[in-house]
Amino acid sequence: MMDSNPDIKLPSNEQAEVALLSTCITHPRQFEKVKDTLTPGDFHRSSHSWAWGALQAIAADGLQVGAVTLADRLERREQLDKFTTLGSSNATGTSAIAHLLASDRSNIRDTDTLIAIIKNLSAKRQLFYLLSRHVEGAINGKPAPEIIKDIQTELGAIELIISSSQAEILDAKTALKRSEEHTSEL
Repeated sequence: MMDSNPDIKLPSNEQAEVALLSTCITHPRQFEKVKDTLTPGDFHRSSHSWAWGALQAIAADGLQVGAVTLADRLERREQLDKFTTLGSSNATGTSAIAHLLASDRSNIRDTDTLIAIIKNLSAKRQLFYLLSRHVEGAINGKPAPEIIKDIQTELGAIELIISSSQAEILDAKTALKRSEEHTSEL
């Protein structure tokens, strides 16, 4: 479900998405460690979602994750010509992938933090969609007890996602602190 109100800006952080994708493409071993922590649906920008799904498929096929294999997979899925990324203006396809890699603003130490940010924002969007569905039901005459029961049921699943994201944020904060301590030792 897309937000029908153009004034509503769904929570997202495309810079975090770009940084994570760039890091995972340029550091394939890091991607291997984190490939199952997110789903394509956790990414807000469609192109980033396609890229994550393609990277997961590349790894599942036992191939090396990289810009060439990403472009090839997107081409086979007929998504390459529509692939764009943050800040790439009108660039699409391989030019957008090159821009994605050139905009590498992270390093391996940031990966856990980036994942936590993306998961948290994904959970917020899921909550928005859940509530939107039930507002529509209320407007269309669905009985209040039924709406409440449905929200409670669906909210349980989102609570698990949010709890998981919060735990990962705490882990990410610990990782960031350790990273800062390691940097100060150098």
